[in-house]
Amino acid sequence: MTQQSPAPAPPPPTGVRKWVIRGVAVLTAFGVFGAVGSYYLPGVFQRIGDTVNPTAPIDVDVFLDRTEQPNYVFPQDLDPLSVPTDLLDPRATADFRKWAIAHGGQVADQQTVRFTIRGKDATLVHIESVKPRVVSHMKPVEGWYNAWEGCGAVVIALQVTANLSGDVPVLDWEDEKGKLESPPAFTVSATDEQNIDMTVNVQTLGVKWVLDVAYSSARGEGVLTVDDKGKPFALTTVDAADAWVSTTDADLVPKPLERDASRDRGGEVRPVC
Repeated sequence: MTQQSPAPAPPPPTGVRKWVIRGVAVLTAFGVFGAVGSYYLPGVFQRIGDTVNPTAPIDVDVFLDRTEQPNYVFPQDLDPLSVPTDLLDPRATADFRKWAIAHGGQVADQQTVRFTIRGKDATLVHIESVKPRVVSHMKPVEGWYNAWEGCGAVVIALQVTANLSGDVPVLDWEDEKGKLESPPAFTVSATDEQNIDMTVNVQTLGVKWVLDVAYSSARGEGVLTVDDKGKPFALTTVDAADAWVSTTDADLVPKPLERDASRDRGGEVRPVC
């Protein structure tokens, strides 16, 4: 299961840098590639110290799901009015997510996952690249979905857009000042971690994806593949689902879900954040 693969030659040392990065990945094309390097099975909302390959010099924690006002596709036989109204408050997305997953909901269209990368000891590890990789495509889940009235926003330091429409991912990095000429170089250690908020978008077809983290250090180089507790991350679309809209009254108190055909795929659809 564990393989070692060569990684790009490390760049000249740039010093220890620390940023919060948000990656916006558009997974639009079919691309199946063999797993390379180490393989990492993280837990959720907790520190994981063991990997399948204990020689990898980095650990990666996964936090699901940081999506602002996420859409979930639910089974057709689940009554939309069974959703507790208090969970439709845009400020209660964490509780809504727990309820959605417990009732068979699958996140759709957009998914934000936080990856925290750190070294295992004081050794500086250069992170050469951080890239999402499509494992497979899947048909949209049928049923109905919650269409939020609006969308949230997150203040971020850097943003990377990854387009997987070709065989090789194309990444565009930006910060608050505009586009960067090249991806930022950074290092991690046991006392200097890096948070990356990766936002993945899909249209038409759903995807299963993993994250490849290429690294190099004085002890060697390789690629660490990160997934969701032993399986790829999964993201469906709302193409085969009926829209039920969550709205609020003048006092921002959420109302029960209401059917809104204009928000079905092909109609008005959800506004882009």
